[in-house]
Amino acid sequence: MNLSNDISQKTLQEFKVNDHISLKLEGNSTIIYVDGKEFKHCKYLLLRIPIDEIETFDSIESIDEAAEKLDKSMERKRDKVEVPPSAEFWGHCSNLQTWSENNYDTRLLHSNLSFPLLKKLTKAGDIEAKRIFKDEIAKRFSSGHSTVMKYLAVRGYLCYLNEEELKTLFETYKENPGKLLEAAPQFAMIIINSFTTKTPFQYIREVLESIPAEKKAKFLGLIGTSIANVKLKPINFETQVQVQKSKDSNIDLAIKVFELAASNPNCPDKVYELLPHLYGTKNRWDKAITIYEKAIEYNGLKPLYITGIFLAAFYTGRQDIINKYLERSIKNPEVLDDQYSISNVIYALNRKETKEASETALKLTKNYWANMKYPKVSPETLNIGVPRIIAQNVEKKRMIASLWVNMTDTFMVADIINETLEEIVNEILNKLDKMHPAIYENIAWYFLKMGIIDKAIYYLKEAKKYSHPGFGAIKDSKYFSSIADNPDFLKLFD
Repeated sequence: MNLSNDISQKTLQEFKVNDHISLKLEGNSTIIYVDGKEFKHCKYLLLRIPIDEIETFDSIESIDEAAEKLDKSMERKRDKVEVPPSAEFWGHCSNLQTWSENNYDTRLLHSNLSFPLLKKLTKAGDIEAKRIFKDEIAKRFSSGHSTVMKYLAVRGYLCYLNEEELKTLFETYKENPGKLLEAAPQFAMIIINSFTTKTPFQYIREVLESIPAEKKAKFLGLIGTSIANVKLKPINFETQVQVQKSKDSNIDLAIKVFELAASNPNCPDKVYELLPHLYGTKNRWDKAITIYEKAIEYNGLKPLYITGIFLAAFYTGRQDIINKYLERSIKNPEVLDDQYSISNVIYALNRKETKEASETALKLTKNYWANMKYPKVSPETLNIGVPRIIAQNVEKKRMIASLWVNMTDTFMVADIINETLEEIVNEILNKLDKMHPAIYENIAWYFLKMGIIDKAIYYLKEAKKYSHPGFGAIKDSKYFSSIADNPDFLKLFD
């Protein structure tokens, strides 16, 4: 069909590209049909390459690259051009006819249209589509264009290639370290998708030989992250981290890859963040401690490392590890400024139950609370004339549930009540619904210390009601020994 003749027929609302593809203008929308069945709404049209930028497009090899060169997400269309629906319809007709006349070359359409349409045509029995479908997948994946590679990998197109075809891609990447680093997560999909001659880890070690030494850890970190395919979700009032797996997560392989990354220089923080939690899914907290220690050795104390290593030490009863890093943590401003790490530091001090540790915990608690009340305002903020009260709202520290518990624990251990504790308790009483159940025990102790026994009993009942995990130990706790014979107190443990 001659497109130029059809365009002159203004009333025409349908265009046939070939025996399988047709388009219709329905209302203001252009719809693609395959064998008479609706396939997809056309949502965008790449309309314009600025003339004054034309020289920058000399190296463009596909519409995907053109879209990125234009810094223009197809959906967002920042430089949107208003086009009448009929003109846009004929633009789509022209694009698809060109695509068809060029043997379905996927470079001529955006990948999120070309590949689904090519797959649909293959299933519909289009001879040309069936002939070039797998070639197009391999060709575009090996192009090194990371956006297209990610699309093909995530949408499962690599599954259409057999083992020999995947091995060809594998060999291509072995010879090009630059491409390997740019598209490591997508490369991981090749490794784990159908190889049987060797284990995936053997292939990874093999290709690692072509990566420069200083970049091996980065490459392995990207590969491991893709293979793990997990999310870390804080749970139980942010006192624990849950590893949320995906259906294609491979934890055992990810652990081996991350371990290899950690044995190389320049290991990225992402490895030190994920690997200990992956060990946690296997209850291998001793291994987690080893990794955190290596991270501290290479990168120094960081809140992430201290939070993690203390948590692992608590789980395994490794007081030697806590003692090893506690003193250094107390002197580290970055650790003391982070709500997660300072919470674990204060908890570790309270567990010692010594006068020296108690005094240190009180000092840390007082300082952190003072910064909560009177946040530091940066000179840059003041220089631009932002009112102090607004700056405080922006920079005010965040409190997690465990920190409220550990800060109030500090006063229980020290057996004192002061102005700081009273302020903290008043704040807690205004937001009890957001607190960890253990906080009720501490509030009960506060009122007991104040001599208000009925309120102490009330908050102990609340602790039981909200399933405080350590409630049973309260009966013999030295902090409640003064009411050990109180009938209402004893009734709580019937």
